[in-house]
Amino acid sequence: TAQTLESFSICTPLQIAAARCLEAASTNGYFEALPQRYLARREQLCAMLRDAGMPPVVPQGSFFVLADISGIDQSLYVDADCDEDIGLDWHFCRWMTKNIGVTAIPTTAFCRRESRPLYERYVRFAFCKTEEQIAEATKRMAKLQELTAGRKT
Repeated sequence: TAQTLESFSICTPLQIAAARCLEAASTNGYFEALPQRYLARREQLCAMLRDAGMPPVVPQGSFFVLADISGIDQSLYVDADCDEDIGLDWHFCRWMTKNIGVTAIPTTAFCRRESRPLYERYVRFAFCKTEEQIAEATKRMAKLQELTAGRKT
């Protein structure tokens, strides 16, 4: 089939370029430095979440950090006019995107409806970003800290 031919007919110059990149990376310390750069970003993101009142679940092998939103007053982010059957995490993520300018991923997007109560207190943040992007998110999260001051559940 055409798909099979496409999968096995990779452009030779691209194969050569990829091989050269892998070869260079193995000699210039790239593979050794990469985990340290991601570790620093993970720690930067986790600090931001702690400061915002959302204790992180620190991963050991992922680009994502779960944050516990149960300490944030639901009246701040639950949309009473929403007629969709969604979890608290969806409400929170939508509210954060609109009002704070930082987007998280609702954890219940990855589970069955009947499991929602187990997971809706968590949202996912990605740290496979630049340090500058995480720093910008940290600045924006200051608004959340201001809004939640004195409003913890």
